[in-house]
Amino acid sequence: MSPARVTSRAIAAFLVGGGFFLTYRALTLIAEGQTAQYVTWLAALTYGEATLAAVTTLAALTWLVRGAAWASATLRLTAALVVLHAARVATFVLARTGPAFDFDRKAEFRPLDPDTWTWAEVWFAGGFAALSLVVLVVVWRWRRQP
Repeated sequence: MSPARVTSRAIAAFLVGGGFFLTYRALTLIAEGQTAQYVTWLAALTYGEATLAAVTTLAALTWLVRGAAWASATLRLTAALVVLHAARVATFVLARTGPAFDFDRKAEFRPLDPDTWTWAEVWFAGGFAALSLVVLVVVWRWRRQP
């Protein structure tokens, strides 16, 4: 196998792992009933993220198995997933730190919310979502070079 082919497959495998993680995390939120506590637009965003994460994972698996012909489509799906996930995480962080606390929860669930998160989780989620956006921009600029 050529080094370029090995690198291509390694990227695909990395994206499969990331896609599985985001799919698992979004489905866990749904299974735990968190979306019932979210305001409607955030619940829809979570369902959209779960769907996009599953589709991206399948595209990355196809790239891994069939080769680089699927690279472009998978990278575009991954970029969309990174932006969608970062938007959802930014909502989580802003709802815990901003002037309008818990705006992402329905009113009847707001008093219960402080028991469901820690500051470490808020900063971890926000930091890695920001890092994923930085990596997205770096990869995008690198791929656009002639």
